[in-house]
Amino acid sequence: MRLLATCCLLALAASTPDPAADLRAAHEPPPMPAAHLQCTVDADCARVFRRCGTCDCGAPVNATHVAAHEAERGERCAAVEGPVCEMDCGDTTPRCVAGTCGLGHGPG
Repeated sequence: MRLLATCCLLALAASTPDPAADLRAAHEPPPMPAAHLQCTVDADCARVFRRCGTCDCGAPVNATHVAAHEAERGERCAAVEGPVCEMDCGDTTPRCVAGTCGLGHGPG
């Protein structure tokens, strides 16, 4: 009987909504489409900030898609007061590596 009660409580806890988790998930950036990362040279790549708040070192993206990502973030984060952080992102520069934009180290 005790095992059955434990199982039922665990199942109930797993199905109980977590409003805070739902809110965080609603403000997470959507997955980056693979096509938005394609590049030929370093100049094809740029940095966009995808998270709400300032705790973000940015993400690489093909420069032709920067405006779309900035608009999406603006809409998604408009009513969000995200965390404020001082980030030490080091010397990361958008780079094209093997046809894919990434954030690499080194001179720009």
